[in-house]
Amino acid sequence: MDFAILIDALETAETGQPTRLLSRGEALGFLDEAIHFRRTVSYAALRLTGELARHLQGDVRARAARALASWVDSEPAAVERLLFELVGDPDDEVRAAVAETLGALLAATVEKSLVAERWRKHSREARAALREARRLLPG
Repeated sequence: MDFAILIDALETAETGQPTRLLSRGEALGFLDEAIHFRRTVSYAALRLTGELARHLQGDVRARAARALASWVDSEPAAVERLLFELVGDPDDEVRAAVAETLGALLAATVEKSLVAERWRKHSREARAALREARRLLPG
């Protein structure tokens, strides 16, 4: 991966500016490494992951949805907002990834009933994701 491209994308994401669309390879390379970032770049990495959740390629959006699980403890509201954006995605893989990360969010929060209520009220797709997330939870 070209680190100059990654650094540029992180810097623009950190300032809230729209980033240039990363190629599929660049996007997947970033998402594979996102879990390893420390807090100092975590916020910018989360913002870039949010940008990648809007990528043209479904597999990139799905990987972004799964990568959001890295922030369920530190940025649960941001994760939930991004998952809501993805819950109605036309790609089955993206919707499955949303359910997986929603499961991680539910597992990490003490306010499970509040999160579940927001998902029940949001949309039919959100209710389906909630059912799948609960099915995936252990025990």
